[in-house]
Amino acid sequence: MFPCLNPDGVIVGNSRTGVEGADLNRVWQNAHPELHPIIFGVLKSMKQIRKEKGIEVFCDLHTHSDKANSFIYGCPLPILQTFALWSKTHLLPKMMAKLTELFSYKHCSFTIHPSKVAIDDNTLESNSKICYLEQTQSS
Repeated sequence: MFPCLNPDGVIVGNSRTGVEGADLNRVWQNAHPELHPIIFGVLKSMKQIRKEKGIEVFCDLHTHSDKANSFIYGCPLPILQTFALWSKTHLLPKMMAKLTELFSYKHCSFTIHPSKVAIDDNTLESNSKICYLEQTQSS
């Protein structure tokens, strides 16, 4: 668990960009140690955790700029390559929707464009699959 990955941006009122102006949702695959130190550090930690224990799911929780309710953006089948992995991405949101009315399964989307996948095999230098999930919450 990594709490608030954008404390500098949030403190000046930016939920998406850091103080240097970079959209932190789009720098994961090219994080620079000086320009994006927190993202770079999280990736370094994740590589170590992955080596020692493995990682099933990467889940990025944050607010959405223009949508209400809580929901998840998940990977489509072509990115995950197997129906078993794709099914796993549907299990968490289905369970959450059953547990609380604050979560909406019907607002979930599993058609995320490959360009918006933040964490992939190349990012963590591995050959096993991680599905990127973005859960958004109403504010």
